[in-house]
Amino acid sequence: MKVKSADGAAAPAMPQMTPAQMAQMQAAMAKLQDLQKQGGPAAAAAAQAMARMGNMTGAAGAGASDALMEITTEGSDFSTASIPDSVFAIPAGYQKVELK
Repeated sequence: MKVKSADGAAAPAMPQMTPAQMAQMQAAMAKLQDLQKQGGPAAAAAAQAMARMGNMTGAAGAGASDALMEITTEGSDFSTASIPDSVFAIPAGYQKVELK
């Protein structure tokens, strides 16, 4: 899903970073790259953080977009098995109360 402004204008540009801020960003990205190389659960988080940081620095990757926001949702492990009616049964002891 991509969200754009009502008038179709591109996303606002990020303000320019100072050289000191850029150096901090590059140092942080180097640490994230090291985490990604190590693998494991932290590698995926590091990759996501680097992608966000790349957007902040103005790096336009292959999937660059003029969208204000982009959300990707993945689904898996779906089942076509029937769901028993008991799943939808009203719980024992449930009482309907009318508020006046």
